[in-house]
Amino acid sequence: MADEVAWQVRQGDVLVGTLYRVDVDFPWTHCRFEPGPGWEPLRPIFEAWDDLIRRGAPEDVPPPPTAPKEMGLELVPIGGGEAYRPARIWLASTPARFR
Repeated sequence: MADEVAWQVRQGDVLVGTLYRVDVDFPWTHCRFEPGPGWEPLRPIFEAWDDLIRRGAPEDVPPPPTAPKEMGLELVPIGGGEAYRPARIWLASTPARFR
């Protein structure tokens, strides 16, 4: 789609996956996540984080063992623009989301 908003999720030079915006519920942007080559090493971290949230932990609890910013994750807009370091990001949940 020409008007589709999307970001590459990158950890340095590694493509973790691609996020396609489906909705915005401020402060969250809800997305469809397509895993890339760098997803598998990070999957257990994000699945553990989702498990904590499902068990009632507050959303601001960082994923074990580290927070997304400390992981060096960046969102790079497809089509141009500045990279963005999300404060929080869920990749294993449906929908994926970030803020």
